[in-house]
Amino acid sequence: MKLALHGGTPLRTRPFQGWPELDPEDSSAMVRVLESKRWSAIDHSDSQCASFEREFAAYHGVRHAITVTNGTSALMVALKALGVAPGDEVIVPAVTYAATATAASLIGAVPVFVDVDSRSHNILPAGIEAAMSPRTRAIVIVHLHGHPCELDPIMELARSRGIPVVEDCAQAHGATYRGRRVGTFGQVAAFSFAMTKNLTAGEGGAVLTDDEGLAREARALRDHGRPPGQKDDHPKLGWGFRMTEFQGALLRSQLRRLDSQLARKAEGAAYLAEQLGRLGLPWLSGGALPPAHATHGLFCFPFRYDAQLSGVPMLEFARALAAEGIPTGNRHTLALPDLHLFRSKDAGVPSRAMDCSQAREVARTLIRMGQPTGSGLLLERPADLDDVVAAVSKVAENLDALIRAKREGTS
Repeated sequence: MKLALHGGTPLRTRPFQGWPELDPEDSSAMVRVLESKRWSAIDHSDSQCASFEREFAAYHGVRHAITVTNGTSALMVALKALGVAPGDEVIVPAVTYAATATAASLIGAVPVFVDVDSRSHNILPAGIEAAMSPRTRAIVIVHLHGHPCELDPIMELARSRGIPVVEDCAQAHGATYRGRRVGTFGQVAAFSFAMTKNLTAGEGGAVLTDDEGLAREARALRDHGRPPGQKDDHPKLGWGFRMTEFQGALLRSQLRRLDSQLARKAEGAAYLAEQLGRLGLPWLSGGALPPAHATHGLFCFPFRYDAQLSGVPMLEFARALAAEGIPTGNRHTLALPDLHLFRSKDAGVPSRAMDCSQAREVARTLIRMGQPTGSGLLLERPADLDDVVAAVSKVAENLDALIRAKREGTS
């Protein structure tokens, strides 16, 4: 069959359901806040934000959740609350969203990039140990795409060196490791509630901790340096990182259905991984699912697509799938040490990098389906996911046509 990209009939014309998935309670919650005329109220125990903080902390089995404006501010607050200061080093994975590293840079610290595992895309424990120096003040681990890090060796290493761990859970709401939610292993965790996340209010974030002192410090830092209850004085520097009541209400509504969504996505991801594996394509493998002792947050369904083996550039492959009605994340990915911000001396942002060869290979071959493209694809029925498999198969059968069109400049 001729590819839709080349004038053929698209395999799928009905769009997949979008993301976020809405519920009538979401609208009702927003209207109630609107009519209350109390749109910002973090210091009120009966506020939407305070209620969400209690519910989110209880969901994780910890004592404190502190809402903030976004995931980047959550990381900044977490690092600052731990005492990270200008010139200190913060270990981060070389494959993650830029904010994991820039949060450290924004408070004057120096990110140190560590290589990642080629399958899970998560930071390598051995790389963490090799990257440590006398200036190391924190380790930031990222449960990338919702895949939990291998936490046992990381936490054992951190404890032996006396270095605090910050869990970046921006893509891993609801994921577990050995029966515990991620975000409860390190001294502090940071969550994002941006548009594509498992819990979303468009923007927003939270700091999670079981430590009373860190929680108090985080609450002060998000409110211009004022501890809870303090109104007239500012004992220290802080930021205006307060969440609105609209966001708190929407997140409360969504939290109630998070587990059921995760269960549905787990079924979809397992089915999709199995069916794609049956195609036996040497240049495509997808969805590294976690070991038996962990459950996935399923922020997305990541593929390994090797353009060197297929002969078709990644963006062209993604365009061909999109023309068949299959949305993919075709944004070019770079390992963090290769971002202009960190590689250029002119940018003036200090960093240090270890050997990141596997990270660069992941960046070269990574393509995503699901929430990063605004798609709730993983929530669909198997019959709908069969369209994904059929579209990949159709593109595979037409690789020569894609290569020829690219060579002739007619793609």
